[in-house]
Amino acid sequence: METPQRITPQLLAVLRVLVDQEDGEQLYGRAVAEKTGLTSGVVTLIFKRLAALGWLSEEWEALDSRTARPRRKYVSLTPQGREASQRVLVARTATRGK
Repeated sequence: METPQRITPQLLAVLRVLVDQEDGEQLYGRAVAEKTGLTSGVVTLIFKRLAALGWLSEEWEALDSRTARPRRKYVSLTPQGREASQRVLVARTATRGK
């Protein structure tokens, strides 16, 4: 499986949030931005990179027409993305420990 060409601190922060996602927890861009301290624009770009690698699945929220906010695009790691993310995080942690 491919890995991102650049492993940035921002990418690592997003991967940590996604790997720590609880079963049934619905994450979307703004929630991830709040958890990481990144802007939603940066998070969106990282989501696009991860989706292109096949690491991320995305699903639009079904909203009632009376809801007064935009739909959210929920994200979660694919099984392959979870495995690859964990490898990247472990490798980066091991590198920092040296």
